Amino acid sequence: MESLNALIQGMGLMHLGIGQAVMLLVSLLLLWLAIAKKFEPLLLLPIGFGGLLSNIPEAGMALTALESLLAHHDAGQLAVIAAKL
Repeated sequence: MESLNALIQGMGLMHLGIGQAVMLLVSLLLLWLAIAKKFEPLLLLPIGFGGLLSNIPEAGMALTALESLLAHHDAGQLAVIAAKL
């Protein structure tokens, strides 16, 4: 039971916001239009795939390098940056 709980928490679905869920649905719609309906596939396929990747919960793609260090509490790297300031 603990492994199932760890799997569910590790998937990131617990951190999925309503905005991300809507954008994931829009991205899947764009991918479906591009692949199944052959509607502008050269345009919609990269847009849908990019939207899908950028809205993965807790992926940290929108964070800068410093924000990523702060989010992951990497004290060693933060000390190096503080020493250079």
